[in-house]
Amino acid sequence: MNPRSTGILFLVAVVVVAGVFWNENVRKDQLEQAEAEARALFPGLEASALDFIALETRDGRDVRLEQADGVWRGVAPLSFPTDDTAVEGLVAALVESRSEAVIEAPQDASVYGLADGATIVRFGSGEDTHELRVGGKTPVGGNSYASRADRDEVYTIPSFRASALRRSLLELREKRPLRFDPAAIGTIELSWPGERVVLEKREQGWVLTEPIADEADEATVEALLSDLSFLRAEGFIDEPPPDPEVGLDRP
Repeated sequence: MNPRSTGILFLVAVVVVAGVFWNENVRKDQLEQAEAEARALFPGLEASALDFIALETRDGRDVRLEQADGVWRGVAPLSFPTDDTAVEGLVAALVESRSEAVIEAPQDASVYGLADGATIVRFGSGEDTHELRVGGKTPVGGNSYASRADRDEVYTIPSFRASALRRSLLELREKRPLRFDPAAIGTIELSWPGERVVLEKREQGWVLTEPIADEADEATVEALLSDLSFLRAEGFIDEPPPDPEVGLDRP
């Protein structure tokens, strides 16, 4: 056999072997995906399909969240913007939870912490609603017990998913008083009793325009914007007393 024929046969063998490996990997991925879908607590449920989530928070408040145009907002017990990270974790716990094990003939729900004291979450879209109950932790492994209202089985799910459902009202609320991009700010106005300062961002950098015209200290201005952008509330007073008592009346 001449060298050219040997080279062609070698290339053909390489292509065949590569094809076999590729087919095996595709088949393996498909099997893993099918297995994961089979273990889903709510198969086929998509995050974008949810339009409400209702639950009792860890601090005993009945909360309802609703999604419109891809944005979640709290509507009960009051209207409030939500914390993106907390709600994303909540949605992921509902949509992406997979059972680690299934107890097909469970004992009484109280054995698993799924009776009184269980975390109950109702969610869905329109009339297509679901209910998930989350109970205590399993004796072994980092899992927690869970059940569906429409099934008798008890499941075990990763405890980090269960923890994402046990939120306080404060954790679900947006704690940023201001949402802005510091790099997009072009004017800053500061005022307090007897004083007013105005800064503008120009090509050469930040400058003072009031009460005097002068260059501004760049580091101080950038630190101010950074502090404002990272400001977080530690609590909320939803029914504040009159302004003079909280010191927020206009000077």
